Amino acid sequence: MTDQHLAYLLSLIRAPASPPAPVTSALSGNFANCSSRFDGAKGSDVLAFVDAIEIYKECVGKAVTPLSLYAVHLLLNCLWTPVFFGLHRVGLALIHIIVLDVLAIACAACFNTINKTASYWMMPYLAWLVFATCLNYTIWTLNDDDGDNVNLIE
Repeated sequence: MTDQHLAYLLSLIRAPASPPAPVTSALSGNFANCSSRFDGAKGSDVLAFVDAIEIYKECVGKAVTPLSLYAVHLLLNCLWTPVFFGLHRVGLALIHIIVLDVLAIACAACFNTINKTASYWMMPYLAWLVFATCLNYTIWTLNDDDGDNVNLIE
């Protein structure tokens, strides 16, 4: 969205609202008064949408690294399950989840530079991830046949 598009959208939203259309008996249910919701008044959903666009435009250059880390982290997160459960490669899954831990911590740290709340929302996930890492390590150590835990991949 260009600045011209945004200015045009803002001018339409901030224009005086026309009175809502009268509700006829044919309209019923939750959508009967929808036109009155988007009247451009302060606190309107449309203004919240415009604010979100403005915030996005402000942060678009700053958020490349955190969002890239988050995308790689999500990809690794999706791949851990097939490695652990599908391939039964518990040692490889342990290496995988440790890398996932590091990426999640880096992601939370990058989020902290842009939005502290987003960083705080990562904390329960990080706690779960550390717990899952401990479980993965315990399963790996308890299921070692020869008692030698040197080879993580096999």
